[in-house]
Amino acid sequence: MDTSVLISKVSSANASPDKIKYIGGDRIYFSRKIPDDLALELNRLLDMDFSKSDQNSLVKGNLYLEERLLEIHEQWPGCVDPYMALFKFYFRVVRYQEAERMVWRLMTLLSDRNQFCKNYRLLKPCTTNWLLHDSDPRHFLFCLKALGVIRLRRGKVFLAKKVLSKLEELDPNDEIGGSNFLFIARSFDE
Repeated sequence: MDTSVLISKVSSANASPDKIKYIGGDRIYFSRKIPDDLALELNRLLDMDFSKSDQNSLVKGNLYLEERLLEIHEQWPGCVDPYMALFKFYFRVVRYQEAERMVWRLMTLLSDRNQFCKNYRLLKPCTTNWLLHDSDPRHFLFCLKALGVIRLRRGKVFLAKKVLSKLEELDPNDEIGGSNFLFIARSFDE
């Protein structure tokens, strides 16, 4: 999915019957259980268009988006989507350390809620059903992918390989889509 999603204009005609929006065929929310009020708030933000703005307006728009996303996150602290929206936002605006911090916060929430270790290095395929559709463990795997990609962008290739290798172990059929990033990380060894 394009990480510029948060400032892309999305028409209301793009909304699916279950209030989940799509951009270019990609689902922009991760949870099918997203509360109606939360979907409405996120949709309002996604409907904003800063793409034709000058640099000053773009910066102000991004500050506004961050402020609103943080407020939304505070209002729905147990929901997956505000965390993911925030770490994608931070990634898009090249604030990788904050993106990584938000990924870790979501991994902590998901692991605590499902009583498995947040230390991904200790996880095994038998720890839980990782690939159950629309589940916290599956969202945790998306976090591992995000963590690997963020680490790659930060130049932390060794750490990216570690997390993406664990993702490959927990998702051997690559349903989450981390294998291409692991391939990129491994290419630095050549």
